[in-house]
Amino acid sequence: MIEIPQYILNKFKVREDYLEWIDKETIIVAYLDLTNMFYWQDVLGWKFHIGDLIKQLFDFRNIKEVKVYYGLNKKKKDSKFFHNRIRKTGAILRSKPMKFIKKEIDEALFFKRRTITLFDEQIKDKISRLVDEL
Repeated sequence: MIEIPQYILNKFKVREDYLEWIDKETIIVAYLDLTNMFYWQDVLGWKFHIGDLIKQLFDFRNIKEVKVYYGLNKKKKDSKFFHNRIRKTGAILRSKPMKFIKKEIDEALFFKRRTITLFDEQIKDKISRLVDEL
C-alpha cells in the first residue's frame, strides 16, 4: 500500500480506494488546469498554494509528471514570475497568451432583453443613464 506523507494526511481526508488505485498504476501524469482551480478557490473558498500542491503530487512515487496549464498575461509583469515559480517546482508548464475580449457596456450586460421589457419607462431611463455613466 502506498505511504502518504503525514503532512498530507494532516490536511486532507484520503480515501483508501484512491490509494489502492494509485498504488496499482505504474505511471501517473497529473494535469492541472489552473484557471479552473483558481475559480474553485474563489467560488468554493478552497485555498491552495500551487507550489505546495505540485510538491504533494510528486510525493506519490507513481506520479512521474505534473503538467500545468495556465495562460500568460503579457500585460502583467508578475505573470512571468508566476510561470517561473511553476517551472521551478519541476512541473511542465503549458501556456499560451491570454486573450482579452472587449465588451461593450450596454443594458444587455446587466439584464436579459426579456427582463428589460418588464421595467416601466422610468426604470428603463435610470438604467440607460447608469449605462451612459459607466
